[in-house]
Amino acid sequence: MSRKWESHRQALMRAARKRGVSEQPPDGFEHRVLTRLRQLDVPVAPVWTWWDGLMRGAWVSLGLSLVVAGVVWIGDPNGTMLLHEPDLESVLLAGLEEAELYASEWHP
Repeated sequence: MSRKWESHRQALMRAARKRGVSEQPPDGFEHRVLTRLRQLDVPVAPVWTWWDGLMRGAWVSLGLSLVVAGVVWIGDPNGTMLLHEPDLESVLLAGLEEAELYASEWHP
């Protein structure tokens, strides 16, 4: 069975080598391509269509940002989690505590 296919393949290869490669496209190729392109002819969207899509995206973004801001505000109505400002005394003592800890490690 494989000999039959092999001999058939070799016959096809000989026929292909005997006939030179053509630089011209096959008959009807251009006609088929142009017909297909005409079938797929999609009109260019006007500027208003693009503007409408952009505005829809803007409204969605605005709505999403308002929902996120509302959730954050409801979760922390005083704003203490978002704007945590340490008092001056804590800041100054933190530096001193760190210096004491560092000194105690090196000089027991």
